[in-house]
Amino acid sequence: CYPNPTNGVFTLRNPFTKEATINVYDVMGRLIYEMQLDNELSQKSAISLPKGIYLLVVRSDNSMIQNKLVVN
Repeated sequence: CYPNPTNGVFTLRNPFTKEATINVYDVMGRLIYEMQLDNELSQKSAISLPKGIYLLVVRSDNSMIQNKLVVN
């Protein structure tokens, strides 16, 4: 995920060769957003997210990767 921190649009790179599901959680563990990522690169907007730190969870089949997203 880059740029990170972001104040608007960020790009996600799918680390898997298959489609992946991306979940965005706030610091309280609440699901904020869910999306499918089928391309290698996908641009998303964080404009609607309040400033803060979020957890991105990327899942594909039996694999999972977690990453922080900071919104300024």
